[in-house]
Amino acid sequence: MMVLPPPAAPPSRGAPQDSSRGLRRIPPLIRREDTRLTDNQGKLIRESALPKGVAVMPDTIKSGLGRIKAGSVRPELTLDTDGKPHPVQGGLTAFTLLGGALAFATGLIVVTHVFALVLGAAALVVGLYTQMISVARPQRVVLMTGVVAAFVGTCLAIAHGGFS
Repeated sequence: MMVLPPPAAPPSRGAPQDSSRGLRRIPPLIRREDTRLTDNQGKLIRESALPKGVAVMPDTIKSGLGRIKAGSVRPELTLDTDGKPHPVQGGLTAFTLLGGALAFATGLIVVTHVFALVLGAAALVVGLYTQMISVARPQRVVLMTGVVAAFVGTCLAIAHGGFS
């Protein structure tokens, strides 16, 4: 308990007093929300039921335990998190990433500045268009990686001579 010196005037009605010394004390904090660990149906989970090495973190997002059982197959790496396939967007995303990486690599070489400029500009335009029609967050992350690489490659190509 933190002890403060006595006030010059009597405290306001709501301030609690420590009767033994006549000092004001700081009121206790407001009760926190219930942070017990529950499953998706709202049933309480005992900490001893968790696998070894799993810490109880009640302040995180409630999303279930997500345990992977021994012998089960891990989920595949996918850009389509909404459960629907998007082959056109996936192809445009792949072009943006590969085109941006290639534009960056060729933009570093002075002799290939025209090729880097054309490829970087194409990857940049395609990437920005695909960003507008994208529906999945992982796809947008990969897109921005390709767009940034295409932008840097295009800038390097312009610095090395552009279309000349």
